[in-house]
Amino acid sequence: MQEHLMQNEAFFTNNYFLLEILKSDHRFEQHSEVITIKDRGTIITTGKADDDFYIIQDGIICVRGKNNTIIQFIKSGNSFGYSNLFNTAQMTTQYEVLTPATLLKIDKDFMSAIFRNNRLGIYILDEYYTKTMQLAGLRLESFELPSDRRVAVCLYEIAKMIGQKTNQGTLIPRVITQQHVAEYCQTSREYTTMILNRLAKDGYIRLRPKPWFIPDVEALVHGL
Repeated sequence: MQEHLMQNEAFFTNNYFLLEILKSDHRFEQHSEVITIKDRGTIITTGKADDDFYIIQDGIICVRGKNNTIIQFIKSGNSFGYSNLFNTAQMTTQYEVLTPATLLKIDKDFMSAIFRNNRLGIYILDEYYTKTMQLAGLRLESFELPSDRRVAVCLYEIAKMIGQKTNQGTLIPRVITQQHVAEYCQTSREYTTMILNRLAKDGYIRLRPKPWFIPDVEALVHGL
């Protein structure tokens, strides 16, 4: 399982190259726009035939799937909207803006043409689906763990996805709450709070004051 966790850290790492491909096309500016979302809780839904593609320039977003379940958290440098580029079947995913965000919105048809006609674009798309399957496998594995260990592993994953690394450890964004952790782990809020307090007592995390601080992220999966 540790191998899969490390692979998840590299999820969506090719947006630099993707932007280079896009900007090299003279039509890029007329098919894209920068949008700013100031209202927290704003929902962007993808999965319909006319949905667009987005690259996050700033901000933190919570990804929700079927039954409003939290799938993952994404931040600046990540992108979304892949699933509706070629699929005709509806695969609805909701993206909840947790902090004020700046997004690069790109026309779906333009993106589809880029991916079809560029080898690197095809490679990026293939990597996206590969990483998506790895992430799905990882989530299934975590649900087989005892509930207390699952909370620790979920906290590890959140730290890897959106944590801010420092010389002393990793900071979890202030916007992340115990309710977010509970929903991501699919455990009750009360149980999640109990486990987080236990982890804090044992020195794995500092919960107060915010932001949460994890001195050694790897200890969450190796030390328990």
